[in-house]
Amino acid sequence: EIDVAMKIKNKDEAKKLYHRLKGSAGNSGVMIIHELCISAEQMLAKDEWTMLAEVYGSILIQFELVKVEAAKL
Repeated sequence: EIDVAMKIKNKDEAKKLYHRLKGSAGNSGVMIIHELCISAEQMLAKDEWTMLAEVYGSILIQFELVKVEAAKL
């Protein structure tokens, strides 16, 4: 869903989705994704879509790393 919101630059939807992901990551103890979502929300507030795309890429990388670690459990 974030991918779609980013592609069409739907600021309201992206803000809602990053906020939801931030809460889920924080509640799960995945603080790197939580912090990246905080950065994403700040960039959305400033309409910094290019920087936001980089943060989104970092979130995707971290999510893959979390999946790898979770599979080890």
